[in-house]
Amino acid sequence: MKKIVATIMIMVLTISMFPLSPNKVKAAEIETEKMDIPQKVLNSLPEEIESILSGEKNKRAI
Repeated sequence: MKKIVATIMIMVLTISMFPLSPNKVKAAEIETEKMDIPQKVLNSLPEEIESILSGEKNKRAI
C-alpha cells in the first residue's frame, strides 16, 4: 500500500513539473489583469501588516 501511495505521489510531482499550457498562462494573465489594485494600496500593505502585528504583540504583553 505504501509503495502505491509513494508511486502516485511521484507521478503527481513529475506531472506538476511540466510547463503550463498556453491556455492556462493566458487565463492567469487575464485573472491578473482583473485584479487592478491601485499602487497606493499596494504600497500601504506593509505598513498595515506591521501595525496589525505590533498590535498583536502589545495584546500578548498585557
